[in-house]
Amino acid sequence: MKKHEQRERVLATAVELVLEVGFGNLTFRTLARRAGTSDRMLLYYFSDKRELVTAILGVVSERFRALLVEAADEGLVSPGELLIRTANLFEAPEARPLALVWLELAALSQREPEVYGSVTAGILGEWATWLDARLAVPDASERAATVEALLTICDGLLVQGLVGDSASVRAALRVLSEWAEPRARRPKKATGWDPEASRSRRPRRR
Repeated sequence: MKKHEQRERVLATAVELVLEVGFGNLTFRTLARRAGTSDRMLLYYFSDKRELVTAILGVVSERFRALLVEAADEGLVSPGELLIRTANLFEAPEARPLALVWLELAALSQREPEVYGSVTAGILGEWATWLDARLAVPDASERAATVEALLTICDGLLVQGLVGDSASVRAALRVLSEWAEPRARRPKKATGWDPEASRSRRPRRR
């Protein structure tokens, strides 16, 4: 078997191991045992843990991106609609282990920035680009701020979905989608002051 093919086989094993036990329990020894090889051979395919982590996250990110495309790849939509479509996929069975990996990765990027920091930032940047291309928000600066808000909200919904229940997540989504309605569809805020009515009530000069 060629080196590339063997590397891909080991990488596939590493991905499944991480989805099963997380990065915290990933070691070269554990992976070697699962892949039926030795620590020395793993270093032949991956020079260090950072290279291994980067390769694993490349596969995990691609899987999550595929779920996103399936859920919300139908042209430009409002922030509320994109939020609902994106958040709904978190309930898919295949999305749960990916969500767990992402949350663990966010924590590890602070604890071990030399290994996980740049990889985490890269994935976050890819997701931001994906959201930006699908938002029906004409102004670039407002669209960028909306992307940041969506990423923050989705992270919160991920945590709530994992430690809470789906009913609370759906209730939160309903409220959030109402907040995120396009401005053109929002009712005008009542100020209690009508300029026209005010003019009509002014006393005429004699």
